[in-house]
Formats: sequence, structure tokens, C-alpha cells
Amino acid sequence: MTIHEQLSQSHLAKLTVKDFLTLAEAGSFDRYARSELIEGEIWVVNSIHRTHARVQAEMTAAVSVALRAAGLDLVLYASPSTELADDSLPEPDIVVGVPADGK
Repeated sequence: MTIHEQLSQSHLAKLTVKDFLTLAEAGSFDRYARSELIEGEIWVVNSIHRTHARVQAEMTAAVSVALRAAGLDLVLYASPSTELADDSLPEPDIVVGVPADGK
């Protein structure tokens, strides 16, 4: 087997959320502004600058008003780490979900 054949058969090592959190707690990402785990891969993402933060605040306020007006038993979270699968822990701008404590 040639080197080229060997390399073409190689693959990335994928992390789980547990792996990612262990690395984060150990300080592995401290020198980066923000990082997320997407389908087992670590992505370093841009920090949130003023324009982004303004739009995020406007979206948060609008969704909050809509949730109250609809009388839904949902909670609005701003920029939470959100475990979507065993290998994905992104930080979306806002998340609407059920209350974590059941209240």
C-alpha cells in the first residue's frame, strides 16, 4: 500500500461532548475567544462584536415578548451551550426551550 493510499484511508478523530468538556475544563481552549463542538469537530468561532450583540439583543427581546404574549410555558436562553447530540455542543445566539428545573 502506498503512502497516498494510506492517507486516503485515514480519518479525523471525532470528539464527544464529554471529551470536549474535559478538554475545556483543563484549559485547552483558554487562548481562544470561543469554541464549539460541531459533529465531533472543534470549531474556533469569532467573538461577538457590537453589531452582532445588538441584533442578538433585539432578537432576544422580540422573542421574549412573543413568548409572553402567546402564554407559552417556554424559557428563552441567551447564548447557552446547547447539547444537540453526543458529538455537538454549539452556542447558538438564542434558544427557546422548556425550563431546565421544570418551573
